[in-house]
Amino acid sequence: MKRAPNFCHPRVNWRALRLKKCALLIGLCVIGLTLGTGGAAFGITLDFSTTPGAYLNFVGGSGPYFEFTNNSSGNSFKITGVHDGAGGNSVGLLGSISGKFYIGAVTQIGPQYTAPVSGTGTLTINDGSANFTADINWGNIYTIGATGSMNYTGSINLSNIHYTGSNADLTAWEDDPKAAVNFTFSKTRTLLQLTANGAKNSTSFSGSLSAEQEPPESGGGSGVPTPSTLILLGTGLVGLVGLRYRRRAKG
Repeated sequence: MKRAPNFCHPRVNWRALRLKKCALLIGLCVIGLTLGTGGAAFGITLDFSTTPGAYLNFVGGSGPYFEFTNNSSGNSFKITGVHDGAGGNSVGLLGSISGKFYIGAVTQIGPQYTAPVSGTGTLTINDGSANFTADINWGNIYTIGATGSMNYTGSINLSNIHYTGSNADLTAWEDDPKAAVNFTFSKTRTLLQLTANGAKNSTSFSGSLSAEQEPPESGGGSGVPTPSTLILLGTGLVGLVGLRYRRRAKG
């Protein structure tokens, strides 16, 4: 007697299910490791904003640039908050940024304008008895609508960090970790208008200064892998699993 086909219980491809489960587990592990290591990288973040009487100035022309103008007390910003620090004892400290920063060719994509920034200046924070100093560059600038930002990609842009004082928040940089500064400003003009010939504009600003602590190393190892490295590794492993599955399916 001929057996009727069983449409309720199709044949299960257990090999495909195992491969898919492996890919899923790899993806979940990578996400977990990325989230677990991403937050531990930053040692301290200082928020700052413009002090009264100080400005960020844009000067347009054949070599457009921007610079910071100090107020009558010789400072241009004030520390307003601390995250992951040593008690927030840097809140209220004053600082300044010197140097001219030149704006390169402006690129427009819809309402957004971007440009590279060249030039190096000095960032200074005074603790009342000693100065925290570092060389600073910005890398890039953009405007969209009434908002603009410096170093919007969050690149490491502080170097030659030096501090001999005793402020607990500022000593977070004593081992010269990687550090990034970025800030936003408000201006109802596009980057093209800010850099146009004869243009002169001033505005306030606010931002943050973050220190990224170097991961610990043991023996000759390279320390804790960065989130980007983990993502690339996980993507590669998932790709290999998929490639293996396709080859077996074809075979």
